[in-house]
Amino acid sequence: MMTMAHDAFSERRDTLSQVIAHILDGMRDGTYRGGERLPTEPELGTLVGVSRTPVREAVKVLETLGILEVRRGVGTFLRADPMAALGQLMLFQSHMRNTSPRKLYEARLMVERTAARLLASTRSDEDLDALRQANERMRMIASSDAASLDALTEADIEFHYLIFDRCGNEFIGTLGRFVTVLFAPWIKESLRHGGGHRAAQNHDMLIGMIELKNAGGASEATIDRAVEDGLEYWQESLGRKDDAKHSDNT
Repeated sequence: MMTMAHDAFSERRDTLSQVIAHILDGMRDGTYRGGERLPTEPELGTLVGVSRTPVREAVKVLETLGILEVRRGVGTFLRADPMAALGQLMLFQSHMRNTSPRKLYEARLMVERTAARLLASTRSDEDLDALRQANERMRMIASSDAASLDALTEADIEFHYLIFDRCGNEFIGTLGRFVTVLFAPWIKESLRHGGGHRAAQNHDMLIGMIELKNAGGASEATIDRAVEDGLEYWQESLGRKDDAKHSDNT
């Protein structure tokens, strides 16, 4: 059932690796120097021969690993001493070659469950407001006739980034961002076939469980259920897609 979706994942993984390899080669040969600004995302896409989406995903990976710095409204810069993070980049590339959707699903479930528990135990009204605002932005994008799939995917990812960034554990937060970047092509596929409204509903439930847990009204298992529901729907969406393709071919 997951074969066709797995092929789509492999293709996205390969284009992401091409962008990372291009930037790494530029660091080695001096094309990209520490402290300097990189070409824009469209320019990088042209140089590598890929669309803007894998370029954006590669930038997120390298930003998470501490190799790039994204300055909003200014550009993307190679950090002054990026060589210190090359070991992490090599590890990431190794994971990219050997990973599978199932492994990513399991890793994301583990890290997001932990982050949700941590956030529930320490959350503030400001945290809840930030989560609600992020989810409302996603719902507005999903309701717009002119909304792009990339914008919807970005909004979904930003919601989960908030959970990681506000969970109170920098290591869990960084790990969560790392896994989410790897998982991004599958989030996009889920939204393509399942739409953004169901995802926003799952976010609402997760926000509610985080709020109730802090007030003593929910257990960790309930928070786990909210997280799992969202990820299970991702699998259901891809499963329906592959079933439809299989039916068309018979």
